[in-house]
Amino acid sequence: MYNVKVGQLVIFKWVDPSTIGGWNDFKDADLGICQNVGYIAEIRPDSLVTCNGAVGRQLNSDPTIVPWALIYDITVLEDMDWKATKFNPKPDLKFLT
Repeated sequence: MYNVKVGQLVIFKWVDPSTIGGWNDFKDADLGICQNVGYIAEIRPDSLVTCNGAVGRQLNSDPTIVPWALIYDITVLEDMDWKATKFNPKPDLKFLT
């Protein structure tokens, strides 16, 4: 397990196994290497939950949930001095109207 905590801005690399599902000939298959940047919203026993947007101290983007088994590298970009809240699936967008 990686030494990360809720609220940190991280970049993490992971393997997407769904990218090889559409190939007819496995010799032409390639691993889907993905890279995401986001704030850690939640650390679950089986997965990492990040959000790539925040307003003030409120995470307000759709969550990205990646199983730990697929993650092979995490780098902390910024260690925030505040504790991020869980992602907000229904952000308050009144200021846009």
